[in-house]
Amino acid sequence: QGRHGKNNKQNNNSIKGGSGRLLREVQLSEPCRYAPGDRIESWLNQLLCLDATDALPPLINTIPPPSACELYEVSRDTLFSAHKASEQFLKHMMALYVSSHYKNTPDDLQLMSDAPAHRLYVLLAPVNEQSNALPEILCVLQVALEGAISK
Repeated sequence: QGRHGKNNKQNNNSIKGGSGRLLREVQLSEPCRYAPGDRIESWLNQLLCLDATDALPPLINTIPPPSACELYEVSRDTLFSAHKASEQFLKHMMALYVSSHYKNTPDDLQLMSDAPAHRLYVLLAPVNEQSNALPEILCVLQVALEGAISK
């Protein structure tokens, strides 16, 4: 019996742990700010790259050895040039941010675009020269230059 004298029953979304606690899976599927399928929300998500995880390509079959990868500094002027390939590259960068960190905001995109003391770097997998595809981004680094540390 459970804490309140009721029988704990397992169902499709419940799991009884080894300690006797009942765990339930809860899924939130209804938007709380906009109606389902709202065009404004879709537009905002696209504009601010918040839907970037949809653009995340699957990882290559194997992770290349570090010696085969290359680190590049990203040119902001090129990244925000409104060129189709640059926009896709930006979406891939933002997808890594969004999928690896739970507190992303539109401020991240603003810092990437115009923070004078920030630099952007990407670690790229080996590029297939025969392919007409964007290189695969394995890692994104955003570095904030803060000046000298006083002694």
